[in-house]
Amino acid sequence: MLPFMRLVLTFILTLALLYNALAVYMRFRHRLALQKRWERKASNTCRASFIRQGMQQYDRSLRRKLIHLVYVIPPSAILLTLYVTNYM
Repeated sequence: MLPFMRLVLTFILTLALLYNALAVYMRFRHRLALQKRWERKASNTCRASFIRQGMQQYDRSLRRKLIHLVYVIPPSAILLTLYVTNYM
């Protein structure tokens, strides 16, 4: 039982690292896109407030929430594989 728990803990830690890396990368890409959009528009608004408002919208977006699927899809795929292998 102990090796199984160690495997599960390693798997959870790996998924957490993957989730955090993906979340940071997506935030960075969105911030970069906002900066480019602000430069193209050359609007009268303050750059910092434009980016802050855009990041607040990103925090509430579906794209941000879909990153949580990192915790759902790999375990589901493993369980499906185990089920198909053992019971079909």
